[in-house]
Amino acid sequence: MYVAGIDGIDLGQEDTSDSTRDPSKFAVIIMKRANGIEGPKVVAIYKDRPEKLRDAHLQCLRLLWYYNCQAVLESTRVSLLTFFREWKLEDRFLMRRPSSCLSD
Repeated sequence: MYVAGIDGIDLGQEDTSDSTRDPSKFAVIIMKRANGIEGPKVVAIYKDRPEKLRDAHLQCLRLLWYYNCQAVLESTRVSLLTFFREWKLEDRFLMRRPSSCLSD
């Protein structure tokens, strides 16, 4: 019923240089799929750059768990992927890459 998209970051605010202007934020968006005549709609948005990166990862996990949905994750964001692997939740909450995105 729900699907999520994640735009991750690999550094928290505490690890970001003070000279970095306007650093990007960690973002999660959860959408309810189209159902009957009702079109798709956004049900949750999380966008923040917390001091500790782990806080963003935990908030992401809580959202995915609450909505019981899987998320599309940019493959270059290793820290979030590692986080889900540590918790052994990668298969439950992260979608597999489509075959069209694989190198072969």
